Amino acid sequence: MRDSPLRYFAFFWASSQGFHLWKDFKIISAAFAAFAETSPNNQTVLLVRSVFFLCEVLTMFSSLVWPSNRSVLLANTVASLCYVTAFGPLSNHMLTKQCFLLILLVVLLWYRREKESAVSLKICKALEAVVPLQMIALYVVAAVHKLNDSWFDSTKSCASQVMAIVWSQYFSPSPADNSSSSSS
Repeated sequence: MRDSPLRYFAFFWASSQGFHLWKDFKIISAAFAAFAETSPNNQTVLLVRSVFFLCEVLTMFSSLVWPSNRSVLLANTVASLCYVTAFGPLSNHMLTKQCFLLILLVVLLWYRREKESAVSLKICKALEAVVPLQMIALYVVAAVHKLNDSWFDSTKSCASQVMAIVWSQYFSPSPADNSSSSSS
């Protein structure tokens, strides 16, 4: 599987997970900074989240180092699915990631017993067939959900709110925060 498409997929998939984990690292590190002042119940949740986070980080880095290892990709998929399900926000983006991880998990388990020589291409072809259907279903549901009378009303549309949330997760402060503070 040295030059297989699955090797490249595993490497780039793990790389994209790193961007999501960076955002969570900022959240977890800020929570640990205030660890002493939090309630014991919140401390427990933070410790559990940190264990899940570390498992996903370790499997993500393993996929970067050994992208041709199907067992590592399977472990990465399971760790990511558990972490996203337990601690991911309920957004279309995370629901899409969950669906994709479930598809990837099923495909990896389906071909787990086959010889290495032909399985990489089979896995990639299976993903190539299923993922576009998932994307079509997601965007059809999103389009139907958005078709309402407040589509063009910026005070009711969630697009500006979602952009501010996404911006604040990766960068601080958001451009909306700068424009409102400079105009006052």
